Amino acid sequence: MRNLAEQIHSCLNDVCCPLWFPGLAELLVAEGQRRLDAPGSGYSTSRHLRSVDPAAVIYVAPENGTHGPRLRIEFMPGPVSAGFLDRGITPARLDQVNSDLLKALSDSSSLIGKVPSLCDTVARLALSVHILHVDDPSYDVSYSDPSIPFSIFVSAATGTTAAARMAEAVIHESMHLQLTLIENTVPLVRNSLTKHYSPWKRELRPVSGIVHALYVFRVIDHWLQRLEMNGSLASYARHRRVQIAADVRELDFAKYSDDLTDAGVTLVGRLAPGDMLSVVRR
Repeated sequence: MRNLAEQIHSCLNDVCCPLWFPGLAELLVAEGQRRLDAPGSGYSTSRHLRSVDPAAVIYVAPENGTHGPRLRIEFMPGPVSAGFLDRGITPARLDQVNSDLLKALSDSSSLIGKVPSLCDTVARLALSVHILHVDDPSYDVSYSDPSIPFSIFVSAATGTTAAARMAEAVIHESMHLQLTLIENTVPLVRNSLTKHYSPWKRELRPVSGIVHALYVFRVIDHWLQRLEMNGSLASYARHRRVQIAADVRELDFAKYSDDLTDAGVTLVGRLAPGDMLSVVRR
């Protein structure tokens, strides 16, 4: 049986393998839990950070038996939740959850389920989902942290595209978690100090941050392709794909190769638009 590093390299090199690498998340999470000495059934953000039980947990799944991940929504005790204020985010309390939010979460799960293998990957990675309280629900906020390896934070969206926006946020942060777990075994960046322009942050960022953003948004773009087949969300999906494509075109791929490992070059080569592949390869 191949070890984890060999499995990762196989996924990176298999151009027929979807970018979310179906089946790999199970192995990555098992290794991550082994390092934490935390079995999957016992993981929560509250226990991971403070060794206390969550204040509450609710489960949200798609309605009408449609396919989608069963989202475990965790609410942390006050002292644990307050620790995130220094990070610039405010986790919501259980009493701030209403029926509209639960419906948006359920529908977002159904939308993730439009791509079954991606759905399975997300379900294995995002063991705890936290809702963020934001002053302006039209502005989406999401967050994850490598030191909290199986937890994601997404803001409560409203409006006709709320479910799609929350689904995108869940996929977005789950893919950050996956790439971090990959990097724990197979480094992708050799020089983490060099900074390059990021079209997403509109500022200079370490190459590792650019690789993460590129990976996340290319996965989202593939998911949005499926969403374009959904009549009510086709316009939203096309608009987001145009935005993502424009941002990717701003990347200067020729500058990255020296800062990447061979595995990093392989991944970025798969993520780059077809007409820009030659500037990625060494």
